[in-house]
Amino acid sequence: MMMRCEHRSWLRALLVTSTVMSGIGAASPALAAGEPLEKRVERLEGLLEQILQRLEAQDGKINTQDRQILEQARTVVSQRQELEQKVAATDAKAEEVRKASASGDGFRVGKTRFKIGGYLKADFNATRYSDGDTEPEVVGDDFYLPQQIPVEAAASKSDGFDTNASARETRLWVSGETDVDGHKLSGRLEFDFQVVGTNATERATNNYSPMLRHAFIQWDNLLVGQTWSTFQNAEVLPDGIDYVGPTEGTVFVRQPQIRYTMGDVQIAIENPETVVTQASGAAVSSNDGALPDIVVRYVRKADFGQFTLAGLVRQLDCKNCVDTIDDSAMGYGLSAAGLIKVGASDDIRFMANAGRGIGRYIGINIVNDVAIRADGSLKPIDVYSGFVAYRHVWAPGLRSTLTGAFFKADNPVALTGGNVTDRVWSAQVNLLWSPVPQLTFGAEYIYAERQIESGWDGTMSRFQVSTKYAF
Repeated sequence: MMMRCEHRSWLRALLVTSTVMSGIGAASPALAAGEPLEKRVERLEGLLEQILQRLEAQDGKINTQDRQILEQARTVVSQRQELEQKVAATDAKAEEVRKASASGDGFRVGKTRFKIGGYLKADFNATRYSDGDTEPEVVGDDFYLPQQIPVEAAASKSDGFDTNASARETRLWVSGETDVDGHKLSGRLEFDFQVVGTNATERATNNYSPMLRHAFIQWDNLLVGQTWSTFQNAEVLPDGIDYVGPTEGTVFVRQPQIRYTMGDVQIAIENPETVVTQASGAAVSSNDGALPDIVVRYVRKADFGQFTLAGLVRQLDCKNCVDTIDDSAMGYGLSAAGLIKVGASDDIRFMANAGRGIGRYIGINIVNDVAIRADGSLKPIDVYSGFVAYRHVWAPGLRSTLTGAFFKADNPVALTGGNVTDRVWSAQVNLLWSPVPQLTFGAEYIYAERQIESGWDGTMSRFQVSTKYAF
């Protein structure tokens, strides 16, 4: 009796397991493969019940046919268990991929992990100029460019007012990273649509060409390609709406380079380009430099925030770039920048720059690198600039930044004329709200004043709102 009970208990357990798993295949000729799942389960239940009845009648003895059915049922259950394990493993892998994607870890193709990101951004601004208006379709309509603030003599002042809307700052990037025998090989391609010049019209489609921002390859500590100049610390730019922000106070250059990082020290050779001011004040570019620009930067990151100190040495060349001029000179500069944490979430960001012959590095080339003396030799131009910004978090997702920036050039007026920029300063304040991390609504006000060497000046007042979706 005990044996019959054990058989019945075991068979019923097998029956229950098989029914729950619902994955029974053709266990015997009696279980037709084409039958619906419910019919196959019912048929197996009937077969197992018959086996139970025969076991009781035969005092626990199992005949050959019953044993085959039981073995086949056991095989089906085992196969189903293996299938469920594979499905569970697949689900776990899918969940891993989902979490990796959600955390920004990208996706893998072969041995390379790719990431895609960027943002969509729509800007609307209203600008008032105190001294006239800008030329149509200038880039200064879309973001703050100090050298395009109009200036006029006091006796001929007239206001200018512009309203502009643009989605040109929209940005897209893709990066790849491959582990090669313990070495990290990576690269990045990034572009937006902030093309300088009148390459498109606002009359109908507002189409703009993509503009290359970054395109570089990195092998462990070696970087080759185009990215931010090593002389610049882009990480300390204020949290704001404008494309650059404190333009006159910051180094702002992207260019091809070869950079090597050794711990906290970076050494780079970068693309040389000399911008020359002619006697009329007009600029001409010379790419005749025989030597690359050389940059050394020290980076210090700690609990307090970060600090960088960068030095730049460059050869300034003009070989037939203006008439028959053939001369060169040396340029050099220093840039100190940092971010200091204040309390739990606030911070102070700053940058200070000074140098000779580094005009194209500062404020998107507010003034040029050199002027031409009467004897045909090059005269490097001294420049000084900087900014300081305080960022305050009012509540989670709600923050403001107050920024002040300045620029001063020591132009040799006898060589450059009086129409070149002498000084610029600006003040900016904003309010940004991110209801979720990927979405930001913002409003910003910028006031700026520009003065040229002749003494004429002009101001700009700009109110701007934007919506940005980062992905």
